[in-house]
Amino acid sequence: MRMGYRFDLEPDGGGTHVTDTLRLHTPPGLLRFAASRARAVQLARAGILAERLG
Repeated sequence: MRMGYRFDLEPDGGGTHVTDTLRLHTPPGLLRFAASRARAVQLARAGILAERLG
């Protein structure tokens, strides 16, 4: 399995818009599982960042 990650920051009014990109290369069954876990982590991370920066 290979994984790549990057993020982009763009000004958005009085704040910043963050775009996370995660690329996974793996067999299909494992990819589905990894994608669902990655989504859960990113949603939790977004909540933490919003709380810290809000």
